[in-house]
Amino acid sequence: VTEATTEATTKADTNSSSVSWNMGNSSFKNLGTISGDVTVNGLTIKATSAKTVNVISDEATVESNTFGYSLALGGSLKYRAVAFDTNGQAVVKVTSRSSGSSTRTLMVVGDDGTELGTISAKPDADIASVNINYSGKVYIYSKGSGINIYKVQVDNKSSVEETTKKNT
Repeated sequence: VTEATTEATTKADTNSSSVSWNMGNSSFKNLGTISGDVTVNGLTIKATSAKTVNVISDEATVESNTFGYSLALGGSLKYRAVAFDTNGQAVVKVTSRSSGSSTRTLMVVGDDGTELGTISAKPDADIASVNINYSGKVYIYSKGSGINIYKVQVDNKSSVEETTKKNT
């Protein structure tokens, strides 16, 4: 009699979480012109007196969601950015649009300068995402020109590998 062993490996989400920031939320929509770093509910908006950003009245409908406000980022690297903390694998989803007539690029960069990915901002508001694996502060900023951000969402994923053996 021979005994065979089969092994199955599964990954189970053990610590998944999601956080999002909608610029139409009352915590953001009344900020107006931002000329210094402001943190609201874990999202830091980076700005300086020379490189301001604005929360503006800006209506857009994406899928079945209507947004009334956006964060108008100009191009200037990390001087005009949003930043948040992550710990490991995550999906970063950004609802945005280019403030011009061409598609523009949002950079997703770790605080150590590591480029984690890019997100396209089309002339019409849309949701785009990038998968990252990073622990620390993550910055999102325009590579060059104006982009309006309506919402940022971060879905953190932690997984544990489980191996089960079965005698057959």
